[in-house]
Amino acid sequence: MGSLGTTEPDATGRERRGAPPDVLLGHHLISWRSRGAPADPRAAVFRGELGLPTDAPIVMTGHQPVFWHAGVLAKYLAAAALARREGAATAWCVPDQDVVEPGRVRMPVRAPGDDAEAGCWRVAEHDLLRWGGDVSAVPAGARPPGLVINPVPEGFGAVASALRRFEGEETAAEQAWCAHETVLDDRLGVPISPTVYATDVSRTSIFAWLVERMAADPAGCVGAYNAAVRAEPGSGVRTLLALEHRGRYELPLWLIEPGEPRRAVYADDLGSVDPAMLAPRGLVMTGLLRLVGCDLFIHGTGGEAYDRVTERWFADWLGETLPGAGVASATLRLDLGVPEVDRADVARAVWRAHRARHTPMMLGDEAGQREKDRLVAAIRSAEPARRGALFGELHALLAASRAARADRLAAYEREAAEVSAALADAEIARDRTWPWVLHDD
Repeated sequence: MGSLGTTEPDATGRERRGAPPDVLLGHHLISWRSRGAPADPRAAVFRGELGLPTDAPIVMTGHQPVFWHAGVLAKYLAAAALARREGAATAWCVPDQDVVEPGRVRMPVRAPGDDAEAGCWRVAEHDLLRWGGDVSAVPAGARPPGLVINPVPEGFGAVASALRRFEGEETAAEQAWCAHETVLDDRLGVPISPTVYATDVSRTSIFAWLVERMAADPAGCVGAYNAAVRAEPGSGVRTLLALEHRGRYELPLWLIEPGEPRRAVYADDLGSVDPAMLAPRGLVMTGLLRLVGCDLFIHGTGGEAYDRVTERWFADWLGETLPGAGVASATLRLDLGVPEVDRADVARAVWRAHRARHTPMMLGDEAGQREKDRLVAAIRSAEPARRGALFGELHALLAASRAARADRLAAYEREAAEVSAALADAEIARDRTWPWVLHDD
């Protein structure tokens, strides 16, 4: 399924791509394996609370509970391969506090009809699951499992069967992830591993400790967070609201209640909300998982960008240095049998179609071209009073040439439309984000 990226620690301690497999994990796993238990006592407690192994190094990766593309799949294959080679354990992280559609999938389908301007392919979205009411704003971990919708689109039969099998799970996130893990195991032999849901993290003692720190020092927490965001402008992370003059600070937490949209949490809310309803936002979740939940966390390219913010924030506010992280990704495209076309090809075809309307020679009209050249020269040298009549002759000449050779002109226009349609198809074919289950093994 394509070449998966590999990583090794660079001079800053962050893993980088392109390392030989033998040095991939560096000292992170090897040194801990020799000890047989995490050096940080908080790690043993945290892992025990989450049901993770406490006697072996852990390689962890994660993604939202949706059917993701091959670039995300690469993280799971890399984690499984690295753990197997190093005698480590694997664990998966599922951010169930996120608002996603667990049953929504995208696929390319042939467009109906023969309209060249529409292209041969289009993108279709299908919902494999349905709910009794509108849950579109409810996080996957706070909504119940969905019911599988029939008929199931081609290519998703195994997915639908797995989703149906887990309709009795507690949440839609659990249903989607259990189904996904089943398909991973059935098709690729990726082993079933312990799963950590973000809402599970909120029930650990270290999360409670972190919330206490936020309550005691909201200005320091949010100030360090926002400074870290501003230091990494390409991360895609937004700053938190900080109204110093009012003492109001938005915390990197969510308030999640069953069946309800998630809500932002402010420092002055902490005394009145049910702690069991708090959940970590992305940076808190990955920060804690990297700090005490695993020994190597594997990101995709997007996670690598935002995790630099996490590292800065944990270092500046908590004085904590996070263990190693790596990056794995892959690009895999579906073979739709469409030609390679780019925007320059379209621009040239459109230019030719436009040019042909004003250039008789391009229509095979040599005499018309000579007459056009004569009229253009005459217009340039004519007195102003004479130019209007000459322009009229020129337009009449071009109109007659187009009418006499309409088939040639139509061929140029058809080429422009076909190349434009081919570009639309090529852009669909270049898409790397189709669900991995659509690819052959």
